[in-house]
Amino acid sequence: MIAIRGHNSDEGQFLNLFKLLAQYDASAAAYLQSLDTIRNRESRKKPEINFVSALNVRRLLTIMKTMVVERIVHLVSQQRTCSVISDGTQDESKMEAQAVLI
Repeated sequence: MIAIRGHNSDEGQFLNLFKLLAQYDASAAAYLQSLDTIRNRESRKKPEINFVSALNVRRLLTIMKTMVVERIVHLVSQQRTCSVISDGTQDESKMEAQAVLI
């Protein structure tokens, strides 16, 4: 949950995780390099498409959530049985994290 639990740094945890991915993936590294080039220009025009923008990250996570839910519903409907495990905890900032396993 580290990428979606909020921000502890100036750039945000998602961008930090993307930078970690860029160390191992040439395409991600090239994309970050092009973003840095745009940010360092004097005109500082925004890129036409920014895949790591907050809006695009929310869209991606929403689509992923929908796909996971659809998959779970499909598998449970095939089996016709399931069990549910639920557990939660708070972190230092008193933010609640809940996990539900089916």
